[in-house]
Amino acid sequence: MNNGKKKYYERDNIMNGRKRMAITARRVLMIGLSIVLLLSVFGVPMLAAEKVKLSYWVGGYPTEGINMIRQILAEFEEETGIEVELTTFPWGSYAKKLLTAFKMGQPPDVFVGNPRQYQRMGAVRAITEEFESLPYKDSFPEQFVFNATVDGDIWGLPHILTVWMIVINKEKFEQAGLDPERTPQNWEELLSMAKKLTRDTNNDGEIDQWGWGSHGGYLSSHIFLSLMHQQGIGLITGKRDELFIDQYRDEAIKTIEFMNELAEYTPGGPSAAAGYEYGHLMRMMAEEEIAMFFTTPFNGPKIVEMNPELEGKISFLNMPEEPTGFSMAGGAWIVTTADSKYPNESWELIKYLQEPQNALRSAPLSNYVPCRTDLLEDPLLRDNPWAKYMMRQAAQGIKLQEAHPGWGMLREKIMDAVAATLLGKKTVEQAVDDMIREMEVIQLDYELD
Repeated sequence: MNNGKKKYYERDNIMNGRKRMAITARRVLMIGLSIVLLLSVFGVPMLAAEKVKLSYWVGGYPTEGINMIRQILAEFEEETGIEVELTTFPWGSYAKKLLTAFKMGQPPDVFVGNPRQYQRMGAVRAITEEFESLPYKDSFPEQFVFNATVDGDIWGLPHILTVWMIVINKEKFEQAGLDPERTPQNWEELLSMAKKLTRDTNNDGEIDQWGWGSHGGYLSSHIFLSLMHQQGIGLITGKRDELFIDQYRDEAIKTIEFMNELAEYTPGGPSAAAGYEYGHLMRMMAEEEIAMFFTTPFNGPKIVEMNPELEGKISFLNMPEEPTGFSMAGGAWIVTTADSKYPNESWELIKYLQEPQNALRSAPLSNYVPCRTDLLEDPLLRDNPWAKYMMRQAAQGIKLQEAHPGWGMLREKIMDAVAATLLGKKTVEQAVDDMIREMEVIQLDYELD
């Protein structure tokens, strides 16, 4: 074969090879497209982006509130495709569970609590820019925003608010010759009311109506703090990270002594009071065994639900007007953690929980009101006398407890001190001294973190 024909055949082979390769590529492409089309037609799942699943922790919520939150989270997943796993804890163990999770590097993506303790650990994420973008940012109470602010950044979104007050049976007050509309002027008058309401109503020689419902456990810390606030005293300094309970030892002694005096007018006396919780006292109130007790406003309607015959009889009183007239306000923030793989999705969840239709459904069932003043005119709150009471009391100058980062651990020492005196295991002076010493150890550990 001459050179000309050789080159022609070589060129022809190359061209034919390229044509075969092109045909093969087209066939592969067409086969691939056909497979994709068939899979889509028959609903076979394809590889997709990773599904986002957030973890969300709350503590101390009643069953009704938890059930509503689950419903709201299901709606959130349906609308956004973001799954949320809710984990709930009893209030008494919640702070420890959170701290342990952070130390083990396994925190939730979002949680309800106090961000300050965890901000010091570098464990939570600042939301300053996100907060400033909210159209309702000015509706949050100033002190709640202040308590979530460290080094110029905001570390948690104000979420829920409550106050403590005295639920009463108006009929029992009138039968004892007391005015159910009269706020006690001081502690002595409150104690006198409890004494007058403790009665043998059927003249059989046995007391069958008690004037006060005292409770133990973590709830006793609410009474302690409210009575301390009655004296214009908190547990910490204006710096919020420093204890000064040791500067007010005498006031702490006075407070626990008064709690023990009130417990004398509780069914079973002080030792029984140490074991009572909200459920016990609500049942006693519903059965008209006690005439008043210290609680949050939304427990009033629940008592009526337990005994519909009490409709119109259950009301409330402010804490004594002297010396300061203050009760205690409490609440919590909703926080996203620094290690979350999904910061944007976490913020979307936080915003969703704050939307009016969600905040107004969940907060009352959890014994709170939403921490947004722009929602107060909604009929669900405007027409609710208990919610109106809470906000009226707040407007009159409630003293919100400042947020100490180690509050969850400090309150346990209050509970221990109160229980030790109610059970007669320690004198009030011994219990207060032990409480102060143990609180200072916690504070030292906190400062060395």
